[in-house]
Amino acid sequence: MIARVLLVDDNLLLLRPLERLLSRVGYEIHTASSGGEALELLARLDVDVIVSDQQMPDLVGTDLLATVHDAYPDVLRLLLTGDGSIGSAQDAINKGKVHRYLRKPTTGQEIAREIREVLDENPKLSIKRERRRANDAYPRLHDAAGVTVVIDPILAAGTLDDLRRTLCEYPRPITPTRYPAPTREG
Repeated sequence: MIARVLLVDDNLLLLRPLERLLSRVGYEIHTASSGGEALELLARLDVDVIVSDQQMPDLVGTDLLATVHDAYPDVLRLLLTGDGSIGSAQDAINKGKVHRYLRKPTTGQEIAREIREVLDENPKLSIKRERRRANDAYPRLHDAAGVTVVIDPILAAGTLDDLRRTLCEYPRPITPTRYPAPTREG
């Protein structure tokens, strides 16, 4: 699974290089330059991880991450901050419910490592997100044959594309076959 990461920072000079680095590592990256923009993106995008700066003009990182925790509890939350005080860390953990608290300055490689570790530590959330994405990715599968096919996408992930391709390429409509119910003889 390619993790979908939302980076939130009002400093574009830091945001763009981090976006390029994490894209090269293999993450699908989306960016927002404010807390409000991040919330708008989250409303229409299924994100695995959010990495937010603490100091932003419209919404501080801990408030943003607290809102994300309440509205999107499956999203893993990391906070970047230049304030290394104990009070700041306590606020991030207690209020923002962060999974990781990262102090600046930090490198893109360190952030990539922390993202990977937080994803690895939460495999149940990864499976839940992958199942939701697979269900969303194949809405035409249900329409192609005119019947609803219920498939566990995690178990069928390897064959789902083949099944969709077969249903879409089949030259005539598929008619479901109904077998008679078994009868009791005796």
